Amino acid sequence: MRSSWLNWLMAIGLFLGITLVWGLARWIDPYDAEGAPKMRSTHEQLGLPPCRFLQLTGRPCPSCGLTTSFALLAHGDTRSAFRANLAGPFLGFLSLWLWIWSFLCLVRRRVQWTARQELLVLIAFGLAFCLLMGHWFWILVLG
Repeated sequence: MRSSWLNWLMAIGLFLGITLVWGLARWIDPYDAEGAPKMRSTHEQLGLPPCRFLQLTGRPCPSCGLTTSFALLAHGDTRSAFRANLAGPFLGFLSLWLWIWSFLCLVRRRVQWTARQELLVLIAFGLAFCLLMGHWFWILVLG
């Protein structure tokens, strides 16, 4: 059975997109002048504006610290990555799994995407969303 063009585009897009995300995460400096890990606002190094939710409420939004978490993970600082945003390392490892899968599809010249893989990815993203919202609740209520 031959793979459709849509499957090939998905594999190529995943591979290139995830490569770009990890390249940017590695490029970002997630540490302050004293060498301590930052907990948020590293996305501003990419030219993005500060978090509007944080500016308006004084409280972080659910995704505050996510870019920082990826950057810390890309620099090998897993402990600080979990502290910046609990969902960051989980999404990071999920993206690495998808990157390896897309790379193997391209190398083997065969895109294999089963219903089981689709379900696992759906569950993983659902869990990541729960982690993201749980981390936010933790910060708002207990932090």
